[in-house]
Amino acid sequence: IDRMRRQELRMAVLEGDIKLNRVLDSAADAVFITDPQRRYVYANIQATMLLGYSSSELLSLCISDVTPPDEMARVENLLLQ
Repeated sequence: IDRMRRQELRMAVLEGDIKLNRVLDSAADAVFITDPQRRYVYANIQATMLLGYSSSELLSLCISDVTPPDEMARVENLLLQ
């Protein structure tokens, strides 16, 4: 792929990400996205309000940081389904 086409593809992906974030931020429910290590990589506005963290604080945490220890086994089971 030539340089111009790669740049067009990057812009299209970026525009898609922006649109997706707008949709997720307007959702009534809390939305969390994690990486394979269970670190938060995205949390919408409702998620930050639910947990009481700023966006930057929440994105520095992982699921186990905000889940009570006695709930972790159940949460891990749900994530594996």
